[in-house]
Amino acid sequence: MEEGMSSTNFSVKPKPYTLLKTLSGHSKAVTSLKFSPDGNWLASGSADNKIRIWGAVDGKFLKALEGHELGLSEVAWSTNSERLVSASDDKTLKVWDVNEGTCLETLEGHSDFVVSCDFDFFSSLVVSGSFDQTVRIWIEDTGRCATVLSGHAEPVTCVRFNHDASLIVSSSYDKFCRIWDVGTGNCVKSLFTGTAVSFAIFFPTGSKFVILTTLNSKIRVWKYDGGNEGANKIIRSFKGHKNEEYCINVALSLTGPKQWLIAGSEDRLIYLWDYRTGKIVQKLDGHAGEVLSIACHPTQNVIASADRKDNLIRLWRSNM
Repeated sequence: MEEGMSSTNFSVKPKPYTLLKTLSGHSKAVTSLKFSPDGNWLASGSADNKIRIWGAVDGKFLKALEGHELGLSEVAWSTNSERLVSASDDKTLKVWDVNEGTCLETLEGHSDFVVSCDFDFFSSLVVSGSFDQTVRIWIEDTGRCATVLSGHAEPVTCVRFNHDASLIVSSSYDKFCRIWDVGTGNCVKSLFTGTAVSFAIFFPTGSKFVILTTLNSKIRVWKYDGGNEGANKIIRSFKGHKNEEYCINVALSLTGPKQWLIAGSEDRLIYLWDYRTGKIVQKLDGHAGEVLSIACHPTQNVIASADRKDNLIRLWRSNM
C-alpha cells in the first residue's frame, strides 16, 4: 500500500468544517500558526514582532513572547511542547521557554531575512532557511551553528526535518526542492520544478514523499526515495486554489476518517482536498484577504487559519 494511504472506507463523506472562533490580539498580519504536538496550545507569529500563545481549541489567550526587532515569518514547536523557535526579518532566530515566557538563545549568523525554521524530532537541532540563500543547522542548547548548507541560488522559502532528523528538505525561489543529509551536509536529491517553490514538507508518516507548493497554483507530491520505478518524480498534483505571489503553507489533517490536504489561497478561501483522490471536498469562506497560514490540530478536527489583511486568527471545526 502506498505511503499516505490507509485502509479506511473511502465512501465516508466529510462533514463540513464551520467557523468556531475568531481570535484577535495581533496588531499586524499573522504570518505563522502552529499547534503544539501535545494539542494544548496554538502559537501564532506575526509581523508585529510578537508570538502569542492561545488555547488550542478554546482560543483563550495565554501569553505573548517578545524580543524580536522585526516581524516574524515562522514559528515551530519542540516535540515536548515546551519550547518554540522563531524566525524573523531581523536576521535571527530565537529559542523560547514557553512556560517561563523567556528567550533561551538567540541564533545569529544569517545575513538576510530568516523565513523558515523547524525543530528536529529530538529537539536538539534547529534548521533555518533564509533569503541569504543558505540553510543552517543549529545546536539548540548552545545556539551554535553546526552546518551551513549552500546550494540554492535564490532565497530559501522553507525548511523541514524528516521524522527521524536524518534528512532536511528545502525549497527556494530558484525553482529547486532539495533533500539534504543532516550528518554529511550533502545534497542527496534535488528536483527542478520549473517554477519558484514556496513550501515543502515531508509526508508526516515517513520520508519517501515530499509535499511541495509552487507559484503556479499547484501543490504536488514528489516521490524521491528508493531505486524502484517511479522514484524521484511527481506522482500527484492538487489544483483549484490560487497561489502565484505569496508563500502559502499546506497542512495534512490525519484525524478524521480520511486524509485531507488543506491550503490557503490568494482568493481568500481555504481549500480541502481528499489526499487520495485529489478532489476538492470543501472551500471555507470567511477571510478578508489572502490566506497564507494554515495549521491542523494533531488529534482533533480543528483548523487554524490567518490571512494577510485583518490580523485575526480563525478556528474551524468539523464534527466528523
